[in-house]
Amino acid sequence: MCDNRGKIEKKKERKIMPFVHIELVEGRTREQKAAMAAEITETIAKHAGAPKSAINIIFTDLPEGSLYQAGQMREKK
Repeated sequence: MCDNRGKIEKKKERKIMPFVHIELVEGRTREQKAAMAAEITETIAKHAGAPKSAINIIFTDLPEGSLYQAGQMREKK
């Protein structure tokens, strides 16, 4: 695109920085989280077109006894 002075006007590129926040009841290992993060990163890169280097995944471990479902404390299985 040219402006009125004949110079090329560059389009500003929008940076994509997806953040995925996953809350899980504590107990997953680092290896399990790493495997989940790898697959989630692949999926977002494929379907959202985001570069893998821009995809951030945050895991939050919820202490046992802090998750309630349908008004009832989630029991350890």
